Amino acid sequence: MKSTQSLLLYLFFSLFFLMSFQGWAGFDLGTPVPINVTCNGSNNGSIKLIISSITSESSLTYTWYKDGSPYTVPPGNNSVTFDTSGSGDYQTTINGLGPGTYYAKITGSSGASQFSPYQYIIEPSPLTLILNSSDTYNPACSGVSSTHYGPTNATKGQISVSASGGSGTYQYSFSRTTNSHTYGTATTDTRKDNRPAGISTTTGTPFFMSVRDGNGCVSSELDDVTLKAPAALTLNVPDVLEG
Repeated sequence: MKSTQSLLLYLFFSLFFLMSFQGWAGFDLGTPVPINVTCNGSNNGSIKLIISSITSESSLTYTWYKDGSPYTVPPGNNSVTFDTSGSGDYQTTINGLGPGTYYAKITGSSGASQFSPYQYIIEPSPLTLILNSSDTYNPACSGVSSTHYGPTNATKGQISVSASGGSGTYQYSFSRTTNSHTYGTATTDTRKDNRPAGISTTTGTPFFMSVRDGNGCVSSELDDVTLKAPAALTLNVPDVLEG
């Protein structure tokens, strides 16, 4: 019996303490909402804190921490909104975040504080594009194009690239002009592109490749590929003398 009474008393005082602390702090802290960085090396992550049971958000002060050290939110990267639907919640959001581990200490007007749970802002791995040298080759014939019936795809010049990193579906661009890209949808991370006629038979024709991921991040341009067509095949017909 004594053990049961002791347990009940422990639970009662624990609940009383928690309720008193919440009233003393003067606010409730909801579950934070993090948004990760979209591109490697960018600083566009954010964390939203939801505060309720207060009459004015201005009664709160925030101290942010990143990777265990105090973090100063840059000017203009903090916003506060009030839910006008009737919940009475305030939402404070910090923007412009790079990858790292963040949390906040929120202090109410009573001087009591709460710490938000750790929030992990991550970034995707670097978006890179490489040339598949073994699957890239010059055209076998001069002036080959898709409108010719004779040559097969194997006789056309081909560039093969592979992308890695980033996030989502890749879109590739094969251009003959540097820094001028139109991205087309691809279903795999390798794109083989048969090039049409117009490839130079003397100096060769350079090509510039790039890839864009599902977040709109763009890789560095791959610009070390030049395809060269063989000289045109000619047929010399000797004059026929009439006798």
